[in-house]
Amino acid sequence: MFTVLNIIQSPASGHFFTFRRRKKQPPTLSHVAVRGGAFFYTLTLYADKHGNVDFSAVPEMCLRRVIPVEGVTLPQTSPVKLYIPSVFPLTVFLRSAVGLLQRAEDDPRVRTIGIVDPQARLQHAIEQFIPYAKTIRVYTDFPEKYEAVRELIAQAWGVAPIIGQQNRACNGCDYVFAPFQKTAKPVQGTVRVRQGGGVLLAGDTVALPPEIEKRRPKGTDPFLFAAALYELCNIREMQELSYTRFVPIKTDAIY
Repeated sequence: MFTVLNIIQSPASGHFFTFRRRKKQPPTLSHVAVRGGAFFYTLTLYADKHGNVDFSAVPEMCLRRVIPVEGVTLPQTSPVKLYIPSVFPLTVFLRSAVGLLQRAEDDPRVRTIGIVDPQARLQHAIEQFIPYAKTIRVYTDFPEKYEAVRELIAQAWGVAPIIGQQNRACNGCDYVFAPFQKTAKPVQGTVRVRQGGGVLLAGDTVALPPEIEKRRPKGTDPFLFAAALYELCNIREMQELSYTRFVPIKTDAIY
């Protein structure tokens, strides 16, 4: 369960009666069913002309995992706890990365892929990249955690990823995937593509299935909405989503 929050500002000036009515307007809380008993809340609160919001009438459970609609700024003393995805961003990034390689026009028989995984969290995910490259290099601070999966991949494919403990391990790769790189959006993860002089890409957003899209409250970020449905409402089909596209971003940081 999660809550989509909207805060409507009262006008800074106007008729006294209108202001009084807006100031005392109670919260509007609605229950939205999704599927199989899963649901979320939509909550609308009303701020006074100074931007103050009264949260006292809102059940505490509705303030724990909150997605604000676009344009909402929470007061500094707000009791709201924003929802931050934990699993979904990586799931979408990996699926999108494989899709990018499938669509790429360069020859996978000579392609080199780099995977940036400092904490060694991607052992389970490396094998899906094997069909799309001649060589796979992994940068991690814990190479010993890759030993078992490296042997399994070698037995199954006749080739094993190269594991390096220094960040230059991925230098010179045609594609460098950094799933844990933070970006300015709710999505995370970057891809550095060497072709064309080198460009850094990040995922844009996701396109929701029509049934889910019609339940998305206006102004709610599609990526955060999908993440909450996946992580908090157990809507498993969200794991099949990919980024609608990768777009260039301006930053030199990758890991």
